[in-house]
Amino acid sequence: MAESTEKKIRKFLQVGTIECMIFCVVLAVVIAVLFMTIGFWKTLLITVLVLLGIFIGGVPNKKEFLRGTMDKVAPQRAELKAKRQELEQKVREAVKREDAPAEEAVEEIVEEAQDAAEEAVETADEAVEEKAEEIQEEAAEIAEEVTEQAEEAVEEIADKVEDVLDEEEKKD
Repeated sequence: MAESTEKKIRKFLQVGTIECMIFCVVLAVVIAVLFMTIGFWKTLLITVLVLLGIFIGGVPNKKEFLRGTMDKVAPQRAELKAKRQELEQKVREAVKREDAPAEEAVEEIVEEAQDAAEEAVETADEAVEEKAEEIQEEAAEIAEEVTEQAEEAVEEIADKVEDVLDEEEKKD
């Protein structure tokens, strides 16, 4: 029984299905009605509190959920975490070994950590630059479209003004 209910819920929330479309439309109508009746800020507060309640009551392992979410939002964080664990293991091994001085091993590991951090920062910078370029391109396209629409509107207004002036001349 529980499996069929879970499958139904998954199908209901799977993007691209009729059920999901209907759910989203109903949700949009409810939000629109709330906006119109109680206002934006009260609706926003209710939404935030409902989402907080869902999070508190529905997520069994909150720390793991937040970590997973952060890893999805910032994948560089997951890479740095894996690199940190690898470096910690190297430190443990270096301390256990007696043939090599621990200080040298720790210095090497610190250098590796710094390199990894710099690489992660470079990767993040590249991602930010790519996103900025995309946004600039989209903004340029939007500006071009708005300019074209404005020019068309000006032409229409000029034609209407000419028509009105022609009608006034005919009357006189």
